[in-house]
Amino acid sequence: MFNNSSIIARLAELPDKSSVPPSSTRKICGPEPILAKSLRSQASIDFEANALAPNALQQQQIQDATREAIADETLKAELQEEISLKESLTRAIHTPEEPRNPFAKIAQWAAARKAVQKMRIPAKWESHHVLSAIDRKDVEILMYIRDSAFELLLQDTGMHETPLKYAMRVQPDMAIILLGAFSRYINNLQDEDLGKESTRKTLLSLRADLHSAIRHGLATSQKDLVASFLQTLVMSEGDKWIVDNVAIVRKAIAAGPPGKPVRTAQNLVRKFAASALKNANSIAAVEDYIANAASDLLLMAAWAAAAKPLNASHISVWLYKDFLRSLSHKVDQVSSFARDDRVYRSFVECLNSHMGAIEQEVPFKLRKQLEVLREGMQGRRLSYKQKLEALARQLDAIQSAPTQPTL
Repeated sequence: MFNNSSIIARLAELPDKSSVPPSSTRKICGPEPILAKSLRSQASIDFEANALAPNALQQQQIQDATREAIADETLKAELQEEISLKESLTRAIHTPEEPRNPFAKIAQWAAARKAVQKMRIPAKWESHHVLSAIDRKDVEILMYIRDSAFELLLQDTGMHETPLKYAMRVQPDMAIILLGAFSRYINNLQDEDLGKESTRKTLLSLRADLHSAIRHGLATSQKDLVASFLQTLVMSEGDKWIVDNVAIVRKAIAAGPPGKPVRTAQNLVRKFAASALKNANSIAAVEDYIANAASDLLLMAAWAAAAKPLNASHISVWLYKDFLRSLSHKVDQVSSFARDDRVYRSFVECLNSHMGAIEQEVPFKLRKQLEVLREGMQGRRLSYKQKLEALARQLDAIQSAPTQPTL
């Protein structure tokens, strides 16, 4: 038998559930949206619409009419320009009679080509125009870009490469065209241009692009382009590099047996090439250029030594396009340094024009050196490297000989 008195007493002490007020529960809102603020009345909306709609409609009509008028004027101007260009093209091609001057027909075709090109020249050149011209081998568009936006030829195309390296990868033939554009830019720089900060930055970018292209050409076995890159790199250094090195070789000519002018000229060019190639083993790829450049330094230095007693001018490395000059067009300078035998031909012209004075005014050893250079550098049977090897022996023998001939 169990004693439940303690349990009964505890239950008696608990409060009655009916006397406890029920807890207040929060009402759950339904899924329908609720407006935080009531909407405007329909009457207010109608009043504002009736007041503002006419003005808004009128403004929209005025804007539409203005845009249409501007579009019409632009279209008319473009059509008129296209019509005039086509008319000039037609006149240039279809002439009523053949011109008497044989060069007039060439001028007409040049005008026609210029009219056609003008029809597709954009208002502003961009990098994609350069790449497109390279892809299509469009030389004339590249020349337009060269004349009006040269810096685009040096800028990154967005593919981590410049137009020159892009051309080497896609269209190697166009790399030569770009080099020609670089050369023309360098040739046409004036003394006042060289003092400008923008010109110095452009030349620095050009040299950096050429250095990179040289390494890329050697890495991709495009060694035929490397010599052209070096030529343009020499031109970007300006006259100072050539003048300074000619002075060094001239001192070697006058120094006697220890001078060794041929070796001095070769070492000067080889040092410049090594700094550009960054690899001594790669110099073998440009041995022909090194020999050509060393030969020109030797010829220019020898004539510079003879020009002093003759009071004559030195050999200039700048030639002019006689055809353009005869037509009274703008003259472009062309560098003749390390370009086959151009400097040699200038050297021979100088000798021929001062033949009598050389016999009287120039010392005996120097006369012999001039004769050896004239005979040793002529012809194309031997390479420049072979000519320099033969000249080195002959010039060293002359420098070791007595000052006056034995009677």
